[in-house]
Amino acid sequence: MEKHMEKSLDATSIFIAVECTDLNYDSKQLKSVILVHRHGDRSPVSTYTGDPNEGYWYKYGVTTLTQ
Repeated sequence: MEKHMEKSLDATSIFIAVECTDLNYDSKQLKSVILVHRHGDRSPVSTYTGDPNEGYWYKYGVTTLTQ
């Protein structure tokens, strides 16, 4: 994965693993996973060869949030 994409994923998603039963630390079973995700419209990270809209996103900047 490209470096700028890794930063983007870190900024938009937080994964929290929680064991919801007793405080038995010897347990190896995952009890719950909570995903917190930020919703938002963002300009593309990269474009593909021959993209007809390639120049459109430059006015916003690459990977920036739109209004």
